[in-house]
Amino acid sequence: MFCRNKRYLQINKFQVQATSDEDEVHFMFIRSQRNAALLSHKNYVYRCERFQRQKSYWLCLNYKTDHCNARLICDGNRIVKETLHNHVPDIRRLKKSTVEYKSLTDPDIKSFIIRKG
Repeated sequence: MFCRNKRYLQINKFQVQATSDEDEVHFMFIRSQRNAALLSHKNYVYRCERFQRQKSYWLCLNYKTDHCNARLICDGNRIVKETLHNHVPDIRRLKKSTVEYKSLTDPDIKSFIIRKG
């Protein structure tokens, strides 16, 4: 990994990132202050950048503050591409957030992600 911080190596995994009900995969989501859905994967938090057909593009939440260029690209419920972060995982944010599990192939996933209020 890029980070040389000793704390980074000592952090334990906080939660399982995806659950499986039979053949359906559910990703872990939390809500932002403005009630937008944020995807959590391997203790990092991503915001939805865009949807195109079945693909969803996710940008690291620390894009501006830490200049982190990490992204997730999902095709349905399958992660096609994952890039590396330049900071420690966001465990503190995950511990104080309410967790929701949702499949990226649900018909109402777009309205779930952009839900306000």
